[in-house]
Amino acid sequence: MTIKRQLKVDMMPAAASAWGMRSQLMTVAIASAITAAVGLLTAEGWPGYVIGAALALSLWLMLFFGSFSAAKRGVVSPVTYAGAAVLAVALGYVFFRLGDNNGAWWAPAFVMAGAVMAGASFRAAGTGRGSGETDGRR
Repeated sequence: MTIKRQLKVDMMPAAASAWGMRSQLMTVAIASAITAAVGLLTAEGWPGYVIGAALALSLWLMLFFGSFSAAKRGVVSPVTYAGAAVLAVALGYVFFRLGDNNGAWWAPAFVMAGAVMAGASFRAAGTGRGSGETDGRR
């Protein structure tokens, strides 16, 4: 084994852990943004932030344990999480306003966003789900 190849092999775990740390930081940033958005849009003080934190965690868990068939189970892409967060907060605010400013209306929007984004994520597209492909059944 050449020295150049040995260095490349030795450096792979460091690069992988750096990407993992960046991914975790992005996930925490997205969860913090969800918490702040729900708290500020609800305008109810600290209960709004608690609702936002609980919904941020539940959205991530929906994507992590999703009921869709995925190529890699147990990995949540920050891009998918961010997309689901944007959809959930936008839809949740509409539900919140239409529901006479009742904080309970945030949850159905987050469930809907989690279900839609889980099936439409780029990880699910590789399995034929969300990509428009069929599995040959008629």
